[in-house]
Amino acid sequence: MENTSKKEIIVTIVLAVLVLVLLNPFHVFMSSMLHMLVLGLLVAIVGIFAGLILNEKVLDEREKDHKDKAGRIGLYCRTLCYDLVISSNS
Repeated sequence: MENTSKKEIIVTIVLAVLVLVLLNPFHVFMSSMLHMLVLGLLVAIVGIFAGLILNEKVLDEREKDHKDKAGRIGLYCRTLCYDLVISSNS
């Protein structure tokens, strides 16, 4: 199996699980409105990620450089967000 097909399978499984939890067909969870909103946002974010970012193809060195820089900036932003959440809960 190629690396891209593994990524697609993993994202598909994650999206299916999130949709299943969001729909709650067996009424296992007694979710509040906030939980349903957060789950809906997660489903939307994973869907956008799968549709736009996962299938991006790099054609030349300049695009590869831009993709690498964007990945680094994304990593820094994610780390900053995690730090803010952890420090606000302490």
